[in-house]
Amino acid sequence: KAQWRAEIERFCARSVQLVLGSARERAEQYRHGAFFTVCNYEQVLRDVLPIEQVPWDLIVLDEAQRIKNWRAKTAMMVKSLPSRYAFVLTGTPLENRIDELYSIFQFLDPRILGPLWHFNDRFYELEKRENGTYKVLGYKNIDQLRALIKPYILRRTRDEVLKDLPPRTDNN
Repeated sequence: KAQWRAEIERFCARSVQLVLGSARERAEQYRHGAFFTVCNYEQVLRDVLPIEQVPWDLIVLDEAQRIKNWRAKTAMMVKSLPSRYAFVLTGTPLENRIDELYSIFQFLDPRILGPLWHFNDRFYELEKRENGTYKVLGYKNIDQLRALIKPYILRRTRDEVLKDLPPRTDNN
């Protein structure tokens, strides 16, 4: 959180509130009225009621891979937060499961990839088992999926961002 505050102060003069302290103190800090409010994923789980009472204009998720499991409590709570706009950042490439991509896009805008049943039908090769469950055999229409998400993703390689990073510091 301190790193986010330092970066915000470096680039603009807007107020920043780091959410810290007891539950009562944190509840007050969400209502503080700072331009930026910075909290972590664990606080979202613990503080969902006071967070939901604030009319957020924008929610930015750093380390968005934390919501890649759409069944996890953290992902469900974060996705339930009301906000006019959403933005996600991650330095971790998505793994070989497109449902992780689906989960992150559900936070951004659930309309982009549609309902899960439709997404599964369009992009998964499934085999129905005798017990009524399905086994994932592979993926299909990946080029369509790539085209569908392309307008919403900015992907930068290490070489592209290297000039923007501070010099490396080693501490032993």
